[in-house]
Amino acid sequence: MRELTCDVAVIGAGTAGIAAHRAALDAGVKSILIEQGPGGTTCARVGCMPSKLLITAANAAHGAREAHRLGIRVGEVAVDAPAVLARMRHWRDRFVAS
Repeated sequence: MRELTCDVAVIGAGTAGIAAHRAALDAGVKSILIEQGPGGTTCARVGCMPSKLLITAANAAHGAREAHRLGIRVGEVAVDAPAVLARMRHWRDRFVAS
């Protein structure tokens, strides 16, 4: 077993653990984040964050399709599903990596 020395040891890379680790690093102390599972929270990786990004895209498409009710004319609205998923994965991965 490897021995490590640090000022702060955070156990668990959930939302609170990630925030605590980041706060410790920002405070200039040596911090270690201990997690046995995949990095990032369930919420960030597969739960509420990805779903909220997808819901935001769906709401934008819906708003564009219904804009005529406000006297706003737009062309055909097409959802580029691969682009929507790429955006969601980008922001998810960026958050999880932090």
